[in-house]
Amino acid sequence: MIAFMYTEDEKAFSARHLQAMGKRMEQAVRMSKQNKSQVAGKMGVSRAAMTQYCKGETTPTLVSLARFCQATKSPMDYIVFGTTPELESSLIPMLEDLLLSKKRPKSPA
Repeated sequence: MIAFMYTEDEKAFSARHLQAMGKRMEQAVRMSKQNKSQVAGKMGVSRAAMTQYCKGETTPTLVSLARFCQATKSPMDYIVFGTTPELESSLIPMLEDLLLSKKRPKSPA
């Protein structure tokens, strides 16, 4: 068995990401107009497990996450990363324009 050593920065990043994902899960439950017990039942997990996911205390398995997204009709990209393909595709041209404008030499006034 291989043991991985994580730096304190990596551990802090992981904890922040997990908490942010939990907040998005909590938001998705509210937006679906269901409660945690209803969503947990559709996922096949306990309400306690659902509460731990929403608090960012534990990470759902990939299967549980897929069931969560199906139950709440939420995009997995949004739940995991906080973004959606639509948002990314609309941001890419804006970012390209911004980067290109910084690389262009400024014309003399």
